[in-house]
Amino acid sequence: MKAPSYAHKHFPFIKFTDFGYSEMPDYFNVVREPAERLRSLFESHLKEERNKTDNDLTPLDECVRDPKCIHFWSQMRYNALPFFCGTADICVTDSAESLEKAKDNIDKYYGPVGLNEDLASFMEMLEFTYPTRLSGVSKILAKLVKQKTKRNESKYKYGASQETRDILNNVIFKHEHELYKFVKQRFYDQYSEMKDLKSCMKMTDIKKACKL
Repeated sequence: MKAPSYAHKHFPFIKFTDFGYSEMPDYFNVVREPAERLRSLFESHLKEERNKTDNDLTPLDECVRDPKCIHFWSQMRYNALPFFCGTADICVTDSAESLEKAKDNIDKYYGPVGLNEDLASFMEMLEFTYPTRLSGVSKILAKLVKQKTKRNESKYKYGASQETRDILNNVIFKHEHELYKFVKQRFYDQYSEMKDLKSCMKMTDIKKACKL
């Protein structure tokens, strides 16, 4: 790839310096709460409208209670851990080891990792972190929101009970949920620091006041 280049879509973390490259690219990403991620993914795969059952269970509620169904949807290809853990052998399993590897990679090699539910703050962080390359992304997001784009919107929406969400977050995707909480804390810590720096940089003596 010629510089400058930008790559996106779904691929795992790659440590390029292990393959003879002299430097690493700038990594940034977005995560989603596992239960909400699976709900959206599950509903996007529904081919026809479903009525709620007599006991008021949604399709995802039913799936979580069906061993065959939830086994299929809990495979690693539907898990966010490998995207941050990388290509090492431990990254093909959902484990405490792959979780720690993912956290370590994020701390060492990633810029902002935002939250799907707060894209506006993420865009603001990207503009601050990469001002020469990503200036104006907040306006682009605002324009898309105004247009109410529905490119990836699920045709059928059912939601899920709190019990189902708890099972997904705390049992089935326990390690991914731990990663989500780690990213959320990290992101808002960075966001708070960015806000402080922005306020400080409005002052006259920037270097002295902001310790830049």
